[in-house]
Amino acid sequence: MFYLNNNLPDENKYMQINLERILICPECQKELNMNDSTPSRVSETEALHYVATVTCPSCNKIYKTERGVIDLRTGITQKGEWDLTVFEKAYEKMDYCKDEHGWAKSGGYPKYVSDYRYKRVKGKVIEQLKPKNNDTILDVGCGMGHLLFNIIKEYPDIKINMAGIDPAMPNIYRFNQRIKEENKPNIIGILGEAESLPFKDNSFDSIITSEVIEHIPDKAKAIKEMYRVLKKDGHLFITTPAGPMVRFWERFFWFPQKIKRLFIPPKSDPNQKAVFDKPANKKQLRQYLTQAGFSIERFEQNAIMLHESYIQFFPNFLIRLMLIKAFILETYFKPLFNWAGLHYIIMAKKQNYAKGINKK
Repeated sequence: MFYLNNNLPDENKYMQINLERILICPECQKELNMNDSTPSRVSETEALHYVATVTCPSCNKIYKTERGVIDLRTGITQKGEWDLTVFEKAYEKMDYCKDEHGWAKSGGYPKYVSDYRYKRVKGKVIEQLKPKNNDTILDVGCGMGHLLFNIIKEYPDIKINMAGIDPAMPNIYRFNQRIKEENKPNIIGILGEAESLPFKDNSFDSIITSEVIEHIPDKAKAIKEMYRVLKKDGHLFITTPAGPMVRFWERFFWFPQKIKRLFIPPKSDPNQKAVFDKPANKKQLRQYLTQAGFSIERFEQNAIMLHESYIQFFPNFLIRLMLIKAFILETYFKPLFNWAGLHYIIMAKKQNYAKGINKK
């Protein structure tokens, strides 16, 4: 949170200033003039209402800083098939969720379902991440920052610099508030977009984008951007719903959903654009990654389970029985039922430029 830097102890400033130095103009990828950000001698209350500007001397783009958050969005998200304003309003109304359990509760499915999926999806990424001291990690589509805080818990003795980027102001504001409350000066939240990352080339040792790529209209462009800002030999970790299985469950529950809508109308306005949500299949994801220059080191399909969106149709005892069956299949018969996994978990490595595709 930029205005909070001035109140950090001297020994903590080094890590966060390093994170800020990698910021660039997302439009032209040139240096930003940060001198116009919130002044040091204002209270926190004043800073939340202070509207400052950050400028790009090269393209004359002006970026506002509101509620202590610099807005480095270019508008590319709004050119997609969903409405950012509606998206932000939904998060404004949502209770602040500090972990997956809170997220599960907001989605209307039980904690034990969330635990089962988390261990096999995001938990796999944390397990494979294996950061080293002074690594810098980026979470693309960080939401309220759950995953980055979970990484800290998993690796308490490792000093890690972290940045999270998300296009929704409510997410980044709450994320940065938590950073301040828990005194984590080595983390920063940025308001921006995956297709135009506001970071210099070769800035991060690892990049994570978890349950996000399906919401990005131009997946190829976003993955090329991640390639650009990742250091040589750095790793990109992706988790995303498996497109074929999502479509299978959609067809399977088409009729029950129709019956449900007779009694419970949808909460959203049918005239508004929905949030973009188009999961890719294996072939598409492999193509995006290899065309960007990545080599794929691991491609798993985990979480053999019913899609969470349809848990509502079953009583708790039956859900538990289904998870027991899923556990048996995934533990003892995974080679036979790998195709039924609900999520892809991918680890890809950035190759030398000479071996990969061009940077842009």
